[in-house]
Amino acid sequence: MNHRRRRADMFENLPLIIERVEVESRLAEETKASLRQDIYVLGGLYEQDGQTELAKRCYRETFSGNYSAESICAVGRMYMDGDYFEGDTPKACHYFEIAYEMGERNIRSGDYLMMGTYHQFDVKEGKQYGLFRDMPLAVKWYLKFAEKQPNGYSHVGCAYMEKEIRDYKKAFQCFLKAGKEDTRAKLYLGFMFEFGLYVKQDLKKAKLLLLAVMQDLEEEGAKEGNLFYDNAMEGLRAINGEKDVPLTPEFFETLKDRAVV
Repeated sequence: MNHRRRRADMFENLPLIIERVEVESRLAEETKASLRQDIYVLGGLYEQDGQTELAKRCYRETFSGNYSAESICAVGRMYMDGDYFEGDTPKACHYFEIAYEMGERNIRSGDYLMMGTYHQFDVKEGKQYGLFRDMPLAVKWYLKFAEKQPNGYSHVGCAYMEKEIRDYKKAFQCFLKAGKEDTRAKLYLGFMFEFGLYVKQDLKKAKLLLLAVMQDLEEEGAKEGNLFYDNAMEGLRAINGEKDVPLTPEFFETLKDRAVV
């Protein structure tokens, strides 16, 4: 990449960089105050439940300001599940990330999935908690999810298809790991054979995979309006020559953006 290109990229990303710095500066203070209140409440709940030692630990952490990863994770679950606290998924994910970096590994697979999702997609609600689009971080959390649920490799594969870290080989391998029962993986494998991404273009294989996707979705009762359904149908129409579209990687990019959910 030449100097002019690097400079252009820097200016293009400057608003996002400034936004992140501002959010991180604000978030540090807000998180400190929020944890103080939330962990104190957690201590009260433990006390009501007769878990005296856990309650004492929470009270000590509240007054010292030294919060344990276990307590932060417990509060995150309460926000994720809407138990006592009003449900707040991005705040829960923010707490889970803090807890993980402090050494907590007792995080549920579904929580890792949500953490990855907030970093793959540009979700407005997540930005206030520092959950910006960050594909390497999305891959990290999706892999943690996949360790517990192998079908999660389809999410890892989708992340590898994003432009920031595009690696069709790794994506293909992940879709295979997800298993033949995973509809998302079959959809993307169909795309890859349809457009010749990493693999040699093979419209017969693509058609079989997309037909399998349609069968899965029809068994689930999905109809037009479902993103997977619509994109599988669009791919089949193109393969059958019913739609005049160019079977190129560039066309795939427009299709892919509407297929990820």
